[in-house]
Amino acid sequence: MPPSRNWLFVTPVVNLEIEKGLRPRIVVGRVEFVRADKLPYIRKRFNIPYRISELRHNNPWFDDLLRKNSTLALIYVKTGKGRDFKKVVYSYCFPAIQEATTILSLSRCVYTRRRHREIFGLGVQPARAWQSYVFLERGHAVKEPYVPWGGQLEGAFSPFVIDKHWWNWHRKYGFFFDLLDILYGTKGKVVSISWRRRLKRAALFAGQSWQTIDPVMAFLYNIFSLETLLLEGGRGGKSEYLAKRTEAFLGWAGFWGQEKDFIEKVVNVYDVRNQIVHQADTSKFTIDHLLFSDDLVFNLFLNLVKHVRLFRKQEDVIDFCRKVQAERILGLKSSVRPKGFRAMAPRYSEKDKAEI
Repeated sequence: MPPSRNWLFVTPVVNLEIEKGLRPRIVVGRVEFVRADKLPYIRKRFNIPYRISELRHNNPWFDDLLRKNSTLALIYVKTGKGRDFKKVVYSYCFPAIQEATTILSLSRCVYTRRRHREIFGLGVQPARAWQSYVFLERGHAVKEPYVPWGGQLEGAFSPFVIDKHWWNWHRKYGFFFDLLDILYGTKGKVVSISWRRRLKRAALFAGQSWQTIDPVMAFLYNIFSLETLLLEGGRGGKSEYLAKRTEAFLGWAGFWGQEKDFIEKVVNVYDVRNQIVHQADTSKFTIDHLLFSDDLVFNLFLNLVKHVRLFRKQEDVIDFCRKVQAERILGLKSSVRPKGFRAMAPRYSEKDKAEI
């Protein structure tokens, strides 16, 4: 049950921006993301009894928070009689908002490029637009000191902007809003509780993949997401199982190779995963593995979420994959895959790869 609405917890979300004039509410679970400058106009919706201007005048710290941050996360909370605010903050508020920002990060998948480093959330470092650098010569003196070469490097983090393009893209091409409906809304009632929990775990893994600047960790989070969706808990963890089940959902598209080539590509990805996890060896990992895993995660979520009535529990997913494989063995034309299955494969430039 949600907590009683006797307090409203407000905290800034670093590097997240919401375009001016964007009317739709950005709500993920119990957390709502709003522009800081809109708080005075929507305070009655949150039942804030005082004018925001009065609160800012009486509390310089609150004024500084609104003035220096563009986006806020709001969540209703309840405290006990002793009003132990710190306990509520660490046990409920921060975990709930971190979960919401992680799932919101999943909306970056395929929509944007990893080289943009649009990392946002709680506890991330503020972005610096540019980082200057130079190369200095060492080892011997020269007649006239000089700087041979220098430049500027894009900052580690850029703000992620929620605008009309983001909204329209996900309405038309993506799965993000449908996923929220399943996890938190009315559509979630048509799936089993265990499958909803599994979808949520997979979404959190995939979202974490977009919250790290470490390509290896991002790749592993993607694979963990795929495993959560396609492999039974504690069983079926072999690379060929994951490959064949992924092929059942996406092998028809042809973007990443036909049946045999596609399966071999997924097997290779899973072998790289095992080498990293079990042998701490990243020598075979490449950026292409990461980008391929991005494509798999996006398209798998796309078809699972858009066909929620077909996939109400994980057993439905496994059964579907087995039927597709049986059709292939028998040489039958596929009648199991819905006609509404879709796939998207972004074209990654060398610049996309080089700047990750």
